[in-house]
Amino acid sequence: MARKFGGKIVWLSESRNADGSEKLDIHNKDESLRERSIMGLELLTDFAAAGDVKWMEGEIYNPEDGKTYRSELELTDSGTLKVTGCVFIFCKTQTWTRVE
Repeated sequence: MARKFGGKIVWLSESRNADGSEKLDIHNKDESLRERSIMGLELLTDFAAAGDVKWMEGEIYNPEDGKTYRSELELTDSGTLKVTGCVFIFCKTQTWTRVE
């Protein structure tokens, strides 16, 4: 069985709400999970390596809408990460930059 990879939130540019309260997973479809913190949340799950710079067949959880999407990851030559999330045939790609 191939090794699977994942990732969790370890830093947020705005880790608290405007009122100072901790950011919670309030949009989760499962009401019992809405009180969990966004910090430390596992966002990326079950990615399998497809070469040196690409990971496929994983899932990404979006705490902004509480949904999980089929996903692929690709490390670019410039060191950014192309993150693609899909629902059926509709996909959206974001470029993530490493925090220095």
